[in-house]
Amino acid sequence: MNEIRPVVRACVTGLLVPLIGFSGGCVAIPTKANVAQSGEVQAADGALTATVLYSRDFSPETPRSLGEEVVECVTRGLTETAPEIRIVSEEEFDRAIFGVKSGEVLLRRDTIGPLLTRPDVSQRVGQSGLTHLILVEGATHNVPGNSGSWVVPYSMGAWGESKRNTQFTATIFELMSAKEVQVKASAEGNQVFVFAFPVPIVGWADATESASCAALGAGVARALRGKVRDEGR
Repeated sequence: MNEIRPVVRACVTGLLVPLIGFSGGCVAIPTKANVAQSGEVQAADGALTATVLYSRDFSPETPRSLGEEVVECVTRGLTETAPEIRIVSEEEFDRAIFGVKSGEVLLRRDTIGPLLTRPDVSQRVGQSGLTHLILVEGATHNVPGNSGSWVVPYSMGAWGESKRNTQFTATIFELMSAKEVQVKASAEGNQVFVFAFPVPIVGWADATESASCAALGAGVARALRGKVRDEGR
């Protein structure tokens, strides 16, 4: 996944949808993300493994396309920052821990704990050597700000701005204990557009999605390694 893709999609949607028939572009401005962690991940005996998933049942408010992009960010962060952690596929995880095919187990917030503490599942966890399950979620919220328009001879146009807030979360479950730790990455910024007919649309947006995504991936890797609890990036 190209990390800037969520930003470009949001920018194009925000600028072009209200203005069908006009063309233009948008510039994504790099921004910073803050990372916070709710607790410490307990050290595991032996090598660490991680399965990174998006589940509609766990995070129903997160669109599937965004959830899958955040999965890629976290997976990339683990690969780049903590290459010693083995990434386990969803198929392998479901088969080894629950004895079912991929997608056949209901992973809701209120079901994961009871599932992991069932005697048969606990036995599979011990036999598998798998250590952690990571479920992701997130969203970007836009709050409209000032806007306006104008009409003059041979020209017409409009402008508008909005505040953007992105927050991505990874919930890390320790399979042996069923305890969880959350890592959150958030970024705030602005989005602005201006267009004047027949001049193309121009605009810019702070890259809150890509910043939060990259920060979350690195934050999860550090959490599993037992480093850094709360930081600004």
